[in-house]
Amino acid sequence: MSEPIQVFLLDDHRVVRAGLRSILAEYASIEVVGECGTPHEALQEIQKLQPHVVLLDIRLGQDDGCEFCGKLKKLPVPPRVLMLTSYADEEVFLRALSSGADGYILKDTREAALAAAITAVFEGGTVWGRFAAQLLKRMSGALEFPALCEVCILAGGLSSRMGRDKTRLRLGGKPLLAHARAAAAALHSPIRVIRRDLVARCGPIGGVYTALKTTRARHVLFLSCDMPFVPSRLLRRLILSPRSKVRAAFTRHERSLGFPFLLSVEMLPTVEKLLRLGRFALQDLAAELKAKAIQPARREAALLLNVNTPEDWLRCRELWTRTRSAENAGQASSLAVRTASCRSNNEARMPR
Repeated sequence: MSEPIQVFLLDDHRVVRAGLRSILAEYASIEVVGECGTPHEALQEIQKLQPHVVLLDIRLGQDDGCEFCGKLKKLPVPPRVLMLTSYADEEVFLRALSSGADGYILKDTREAALAAAITAVFEGGTVWGRFAAQLLKRMSGALEFPALCEVCILAGGLSSRMGRDKTRLRLGGKPLLAHARAAAAALHSPIRVIRRDLVARCGPIGGVYTALKTTRARHVLFLSCDMPFVPSRLLRRLILSPRSKVRAAFTRHERSLGFPFLLSVEMLPTVEKLLRLGRFALQDLAAELKAKAIQPARREAALLLNVNTPEDWLRCRELWTRTRSAENAGQASSLAVRTASCRSNNEARMPR
């Protein structure tokens, strides 16, 4: 008999780890060699044990499973990584994909399918659950386009209303700029941060001019560094708009058009014209370009928060706390149901 596949469990809920141990113990070809509840502890254990496969949750309390997956893939002997999550979420899946995950399955996967996924990943394959496979199929015709698009994050430095450089504000232990980068990373496009404009004191139009003037791409997707919650799925809708021959597309907010937005490099002359006229507002740019308005979904619209004032920063931190608390509560509930179900199945199989 060949050596069993050595698996390491990383999940911040002890009851879930116990349930997974119980399930995998039924398969002689799989051996759980270790477990942890936090990435910090897990990194040391994984380096010591060198398991074949890490079964990794995406939400780890205040930590990010996708970010940790990227760290694992940089180890001298990187393990195979199978993401096991409660979230059938397009944005989360694409972040996992870009971090180097070898598989992505949901926690309602049957026991036999989980064991098969671990085996397939160990043998060098990739495993995408039904949700992920459907998403990849739907996007397969669009994945070529982002190579023609560059993402530019406008980070112009000191904010007069905030009295500081907004890129250095920290949310959840990370700078605001890191949150914007994370959203952009899911697009698999080149990312550039515009910190100094070619024309000074012209507001965001100065950054737009700088990006269009210096890019080698056909289109530029513009993000603001002070929007930490911008959804990646909205960004993907924007970068696909040129397929319908749209050369300028802005996101519709409650009473205006604004970030994020996409422009063709052909729009540079119009931007130069507005600079000459001293018209630096994004509303003027959108109107002059006759831009298409992209309507975000209700859930997306709630996440389009700009940090322009101390009051906005307070709202931002409150939203972060509420979002993380809701995610953790929802995950714990789902995992408890899953573990109870596993226990019932195990009891049903026991001889009377």
